[in-house]
Amino acid sequence: FDAAYLEEAVFRADQMVDLFEDRDRGGYFITPRDGERLIARPKETYDGAMPSGNAAAALVLSRLARLTGEARWRTAADLQLGYLAGATRTYPAGHGFAMLVFLEELWPSAELVCAARTMPEELAAFLREASRPELTVLVKTPETAKPLEELAPFTEAYPIPETGVRYYLCRNGACARPVDSISEVRRLLEQN
Repeated sequence: FDAAYLEEAVFRADQMVDLFEDRDRGGYFITPRDGERLIARPKETYDGAMPSGNAAAALVLSRLARLTGEARWRTAADLQLGYLAGATRTYPAGHGFAMLVFLEELWPSAELVCAARTMPEELAAFLREASRPELTVLVKTPETAKPLEELAPFTEAYPIPETGVRYYLCRNGACARPVDSISEVRRLLEQN
């Protein structure tokens, strides 16, 4: 929950888009645009011993869109998912990681912003108890407030309380009323 990791992810994603994106046909090349000129500049979509770079790019862009709320990442993710949809149509079994990305994208998701003076132990315990791939979580503290507001501007609207903790749970661009405990967050998540 260190904002520096989100900042690094945004920086690297910007580099990926700038250096590797095929702006004409979609997808991402294996080699950068300013790299050595090769006979061919491939864009692999199928999985080998490792997941395809294009599927990994789709996952990164999709998660950045949810974490930051930024339209540019949503647009980039949608373009990449569209590119992968075309590539996987003929041989889905060879695109397992892309299928996982599609599943994550299509499955109902939620965004949780925790505003507190420090990282609450109840939140850490909640996240350790079970995998929650549908839930993206940001923790806004006095130390992370400024960088988060630059990286995920929507977090500016969530004040840090003087005492205690405040949780903001959102789905599909709509947020539930703020709650003050992880048990209330759990109840809201279980409603859908």
